Amino acid sequence: MFFYTGYVFAPKIFQLVGWAMDHAKLAVLGLVIWAAVEAALVFSPGFGIYPDHVDLGLAGLPGLRLALAVIGSVALCVTGGLLSKLAAMDWLRWLGEHSLVVYVTFVLPMTYFRAALVRFHLVANVSFAEFAVMVVAIGFSVLAFLLTQRTGLGKWLYERPAWAHIPGTPGSRSYRPAPRIETVPAVPAE
Repeated sequence: MFFYTGYVFAPKIFQLVGWAMDHAKLAVLGLVIWAAVEAALVFSPGFGIYPDHVDLGLAGLPGLRLALAVIGSVALCVTGGLLSKLAAMDWLRWLGEHSLVVYVTFVLPMTYFRAALVRFHLVANVSFAEFAVMVVAIGFSVLAFLLTQRTGLGKWLYERPAWAHIPGTPGSRSYRPAPRIETVPAVPAE
């Protein structure tokens, strides 16, 4: 349901992000209001973190929980759009454009690095350990992609094969570019 909602409303979400990028001050104000409401609902009476579960206060109610998840995802899209305007975020823009690279590759480094942290008791703080795992998994994924691009070995991991394209689209087996029709400029009559 969550992913289908994203699929159906993607055009509207992109419109909202475009609007937010054009009206940054209002968008930031909206994000601040969203964060305050979200925090109030999460940290309302009943919030607690336990070994086997987390109580989310009012935000844990089934219908409200899904609504807040969708709204939070939209807020992340708006935040990403606003951050993409900053020159200091070029690395994040590149990472977003190559998100498939991270998605395809991150599982193995994430799994092995996490296992190493646990086995050798390298980090006691769980939050820091998860942050380190994320950085290593993303870093390894990007490094593997860059090495693949440089050497050409394993490029198939990051390129969609021709058989997986929609027929008639660029990259598919059946794609034939339209013939170029050159027009001759009309000679003005004298």
